[in-house]
Amino acid sequence: MTTLGARFASALAARGVDTVFGIPGVHNVALYQGLAEAGLRHVLARHEQGAAFMADGYARATGRPGVCFTITGPGLTNALTALGQAYSDSVPVLAVTSALPDVAARRGQLHQMRDQRAAADTLCAWSEEARDAASAYALLDRAMVGFACARPRPCHIQMTIPALEAVAEEACAPAPRPELPKTDHDTLYAVIDAVLAAEKPLFVFGGGARGGAAVIPDLLRMTGAAAFTTYAGRQRADCAGAGLFRQRAGSGGHLCLAGRGCAARAIAPDAGSARRGGHPVRLVRRGARCGVGLCPAGSCDGGLCLRKAAPLPYPDDDPGAGGGG
Repeated sequence: MTTLGARFASALAARGVDTVFGIPGVHNVALYQGLAEAGLRHVLARHEQGAAFMADGYARATGRPGVCFTITGPGLTNALTALGQAYSDSVPVLAVTSALPDVAARRGQLHQMRDQRAAADTLCAWSEEARDAASAYALLDRAMVGFACARPRPCHIQMTIPALEAVAEEACAPAPRPELPKTDHDTLYAVIDAVLAAEKPLFVFGGGARGGAAVIPDLLRMTGAAAFTTYAGRQRADCAGAGLFRQRAGSGGHLCLAGRGCAARAIAPDAGSARRGGHPVRLVRRGARCGVGLCPAGSCDGGLCLRKAAPLPYPDDDPGAGGGG
């Protein structure tokens, strides 16, 4: 007779998780009952904020989702700072917590909050409650598919204590992950032509360029382009060579950003300037903007291909407006 808490550990392992960060407590002890059997390594933290930040760091270092376990109420609120940072930096972190089954009619319960789910929802891509095994497994698959196929941001799943302690069936096989769309050849060659026709092409690589980091040096060498990195992308193009500006790109101005799926956006510059090595360099205020997605070398025919990116409208007509990196 295996509980949902123990089954959930096996479900995590089946979906590629090998490490969990957290602190066990009276409310979430059922989550810990299946860790050893599932082969998951647990890293004990002194504080839930540390557990969530370790999950964040694990995700950044490995490229895989970081998972943290916390108890009801203050365990979750302690972790919210790290979840907010993960949201800001688009880091895939899954927070799993216990929850009280009834907070509307009963008061004075241990670790009680008025609305724990809503508190996490303010800092996560989504926050949902599971009251049975089927809902818990469905939410887990929703999180994992979202991490792989959309902009990765933290998610929160809370399971009521009675649900965690109830006997449950084993989870089904992981949900299939849809393939990311790839651009058609006409768009591909239009982007290539725009990049090659640019007088001084410029790339800005962000944290989403992880999957295509290996081809960045070749991209810059073939196009003769210069490159910036955002703060989150500063390790993505360290091997790019002389074309890389070593300072971090700010969030102002109409600079191109590399987003989820290794997106790189090339711009043909016509205004603006910066200084590199004491010499003025023309940057971008207005120009031809093209969405480009780079696949990791060898993953597609030819080793370097493009994925369809989102449309790139300018935020407004104010030259000082722009997006974050």
